[in-house]
Amino acid sequence: MRWDAVLEIVNSSPFFVRATMMTPLVAICPSNSSKSACGTEIEAFAMQLTQLHIYPLKSAQRLSLESAEVESRGLAFDRRWVVVDPQGQFLHQRILPRLSTLKTRADHDGLWVADSENELHIPRPQQQPRLEVTVWDDKIQAIDAGHEAAEWFTRLLDRPARLAYMDGDARRPLADIYNSGSDEVSFADAAPILLTSEASLSDLNLRLPDPIPMDRFRANLVVDGLAAWEEDRWKEVTVGDVAFRVTHGCARCVATTVDQDTGKKSPDGEPLKTLATFRRREDGVYFGLNLVPMHPGQVHVGDAVTPKA
Repeated sequence: MRWDAVLEIVNSSPFFVRATMMTPLVAICPSNSSKSACGTEIEAFAMQLTQLHIYPLKSAQRLSLESAEVESRGLAFDRRWVVVDPQGQFLHQRILPRLSTLKTRADHDGLWVADSENELHIPRPQQQPRLEVTVWDDKIQAIDAGHEAAEWFTRLLDRPARLAYMDGDARRPLADIYNSGSDEVSFADAAPILLTSEASLSDLNLRLPDPIPMDRFRANLVVDGLAAWEEDRWKEVTVGDVAFRVTHGCARCVATTVDQDTGKKSPDGEPLKTLATFRRREDGVYFGLNLVPMHPGQVHVGDAVTPKA
């Protein structure tokens, strides 16, 4: 049934009441009515998790999942590996857009990474020396992944590079301004989890000369069933049984202009150019929310999403 037809039924029938954007439409039948007498059953949409992604290697391609464990640092295996220069400064798509084309997967045994021609398996390092990694203003005592990985990435990127791994002993506290006391984060830019909305992307795409996919925003959790930009008001959100605290909106950068399949930057600066016309704040251009898990658990595609404003 078309949605405009559904709305006509809702507006004309005494047996239906309109609900908020956060709940399905509810059918109300008189207590003495049979099911058939109650009319057509309407299927409506509630907020739900529609996509779930991790990025085992920071700045590389996403890995889409049906379910994931939620840990204090974010989703399990998300952004626990990073490529760095000889000084330990992290390398990223803003300067090396080719990183976006690398396919990866990770588990407790290590990392698999592949370009169009070669694949490398890096066992999870345990006894290798520590390597100080710099991600923005943070210094993290990670583990060097060894010479084979360093040589592979050096050849691939045509510049000296090493691979580092964040084990359980490597600590990176969340920024003080957002930290509730013991919050920590992986090699992610700002927070353990990034959430985006399909409705907000649809609104953005209506304004763009050419629509873009959600992968430009490199989210972990993608939700649907809400109005565009409604997420701006959220203070907390529960996905399935896992509660998250919203720390702040996500300021976007030129990485959004990189095609995640080809590694090529948009010549017209989109979508950042258009996004800046209506989503600019004093300190940046915003799309999505940064989250901190309030407790461990598991999330699944299809989970109900319940926000608290």
